[in-house]
Amino acid sequence: GYALYPHMDVRENLSFALRLRHTPGAEVDRRVSEIAEAMELDPLLERHPPRLATGEAQHVAVGRAVMRERPAVLLLDDALSHLDAQQRLEARVEVSRLHRDLGSTIVSVTHDQAEALAVGTRLAVMDQGRLLQVGTPQEIYERPADTFVAGFIGDPPVSLLPMARREHGGRVSVGQGEWEVTLPAPPQELASVDITLGVRPEHIRLGAPASDRETGFRGHCELVEYLGAKQLVHLRVGQDQVVMVVGAAEDVAAGDTLDCRTALDRIQLFDTASGRALPRPSAVVA
Repeated sequence: GYALYPHMDVRENLSFALRLRHTPGAEVDRRVSEIAEAMELDPLLERHPPRLATGEAQHVAVGRAVMRERPAVLLLDDALSHLDAQQRLEARVEVSRLHRDLGSTIVSVTHDQAEALAVGTRLAVMDQGRLLQVGTPQEIYERPADTFVAGFIGDPPVSLLPMARREHGGRVSVGQGEWEVTLPAPPQELASVDITLGVRPEHIRLGAPASDRETGFRGHCELVEYLGAKQLVHLRVGQDQVVMVVGAAEDVAAGDTLDCRTALDRIQLFDTASGRALPRPSAVVA
């Protein structure tokens, strides 16, 4: 796998490109030793690729790619996709360390959004060949450009709820079931479109709103997933599902009816038809 030459051992695979360029033997040995030590490949140097585990072969392939002194650009095409969960965690650390030590640009294509957030300094999110958003991991996560980006980045994913428009007393609100977000002075951009509300699981808290900078709702708990340090609580709100994250010590169970709240500045609104992001409620609430 990973385009390694099966008839060569790891040492020969690492040094092959340098030997093709007639690099002096002492320099080849220096570079192999340097890369093997940095990437913890020393125990593998005498093995041939068929005897390597998938994660080990991936490490060798990356090591071979950086054998040249500081490559200007290193291209990784789904390089971690064939690794198991633990190997991916270790490889993400390795890629981040390589980026730091090499000072080179690393362009990595991946379908794993957790990998992108963990190792990327700048992300480009694409769908069906269209470039949807470019920014830092924090910008992409906190300010997604549309519902695709919002739903793709983040695990567990954002909850997206189509909201009904409600008007009373000259005030406009959007709601779903018992969840209502009032927009006292919505700009025309919000007044003329159907709205989908997005909120991330970690931004929801148990309990009623504590101030007018929060909005509250009541949800029926349908499922609780215990994950050790946290629990994922699956709520039904109106006709839709909302997922929230609570601590492992919280006493919640399927069948409970829970009062929940989230800060207005943690909610994002989207145009239901186009999916594009709209001004946040906190930007338009008086």
